Amino acid sequence: MPENISNVVNLDLTPVKAMQVIAEIVKDTSNVIITDHAQEKMIERGITAVQILKCLKNGRIIEGPYRETRGNWKMNINCFSAGEPLTVVVVLDNQGNGNLTIVITAYNG
Repeated sequence: MPENISNVVNLDLTPVKAMQVIAEIVKDTSNVIITDHAQEKMIERGITAVQILKCLKNGRIIEGPYRETRGNWKMNINCFSAGEPLTVVVVLDNQGNGNLTIVITAYNG
């Protein structure tokens, strides 16, 4: 586990370290923010919040992590859910109240 994850923006993340940080963040699901766009796409694609959380806990990073212009970390996490591949696009950020995992979108495949 990373020694100090008080501000994820200050870390240099590898895929392994990013998944460790995500596992720590999602222990408290109030730290997982699902954007309006992601919620719309989840409804459209038949993806549940439970599937998203399972993917965040058990998936693997297939793209990233890389820094966005704001300094936060973006990545695509993939897993199998209900026998189908699921990809969740997330941003790791710190908005002053602690670290957050922000779900940007999710799609089958």
